[in-house]
Amino acid sequence: MQLWVSTEDRAVIAAMVTQVVHYPRKKVLRIIALGGKDLRRMQEKFEPTLEAFAIKAGCSALEAWTRRGLLRLVKDWKQSYIIITKDIKEKMH
Repeated sequence: MQLWVSTEDRAVIAAMVTQVVHYPRKKVLRIIALGGKDLRRMQEKFEPTLEAFAIKAGCSALEAWTRRGLLRLVKDWKQSYIIITKDIKEKMH
């Protein structure tokens, strides 16, 4: 896994964790977590660097498990699949 940190005036303004994932027919750079003060600026700063890193690592794509709202910020990305969840808290003892 890789930790990416963006700073401005010696303050952390954004951070992200990625992982190179090997699928049977391709390798991708997956964004595991990201956060910061200004997601639009963060995307503009991180994406070119991420793409270069992914290409160097032999990845043919970037992927992120995220909420749908992020699609508005990343114009050339597409929704490939949906992850659904089920809350089971009430079954815990």
